Amino acid sequence: MARFWLRAGASGALLTMVIGLAAIGARPAWADAVRLIMVERDGCHWCVEWDREIGPGYPKSAEGKFAPLQRVKQGDAALNGFDPVIYTPTFLVVRDGAEVGRVTGYAGKMFFYEELDEQLTKAGFQPQWGIPNLDKTRAPATTGKRFETSAVRSLRNAAN
Repeated sequence: MARFWLRAGASGALLTMVIGLAAIGARPAWADAVRLIMVERDGCHWCVEWDREIGPGYPKSAEGKFAPLQRVKQGDAALNGFDPVIYTPTFLVVRDGAEVGRVTGYAGKMFFYEELDEQLTKAGFQPQWGIPNLDKTRAPATTGKRFETSAVRSLRNAAN
């Protein structure tokens, strides 16, 4: 066995260690890593908007620390094994190599984190809703007052 270690070098030692860990049921830390895969394509207007509005602050956000961003072009082989992606951008929440949720499209910074947090909770994320926003790339925290459009308000008032 010692001769094998000497001949195989570092790569052989790593392979042996991984096989050994698998044999005893242990998993390396990176096996449970959660990541956010952004599927994009050239010429995608909403991808550019996401880059401008969310991109710079995402790695610093709680979501970005929990699920680091991986960018992939639509049709890339890295997407094999996932349900097809029709629209871009599409954000896949992946844990342990399996998709646990997705956000299709980008409706603006006011909605992105709300939609993403809903999907990330499926992977164990605990959102920090209601905490004052110091990041400025995120939508401001609500004050508890219900947001409603004028159309919704008109319907509610008509019902009363």
